[in-house]
Amino acid sequence: MGRKVVLDFIGRINAHDVEGLLELLHKDHVFIDAVGREARGRYLIRNAWKEYFEWFPDYRLVQEEIYHQKDRFVILGFASGTYRGLPKKEACWMLPAAWRAVVEDGRMKEWQVYCDTKTVLDIMEKHR
Repeated sequence: MGRKVVLDFIGRINAHDVEGLLELLHKDHVFIDAVGREARGRYLIRNAWKEYFEWFPDYRLVQEEIYHQKDRFVILGFASGTYRGLPKKEACWMLPAAWRAVVEDGRMKEWQVYCDTKTVLDIMEKHR
């Protein structure tokens, strides 16, 4: 059950389906970004995903391996995107990444990103 939630969550991220992501969230969901900032609450989560998909209209996760112990998961793979749809040569990135997921009651309770964001931030800064 938990693995399906994780795969569905990744699928909805890749589809940029914000409302679908919200359907999978536990009532106490917390999102933790790559620098440790936490976001809680449906309104904040909705706006954060919408903004991220505007920044990176082709954002995508590729999971290569998934490990779990009960309802705790570690996903290893890659994240990629192109900043604001600019020419790929200038604004495209693909980075190794990991995610930690906690599923509770068939819903995504925690989603945490582990990734070196320097490349992404440098691209964003260059094209502001």
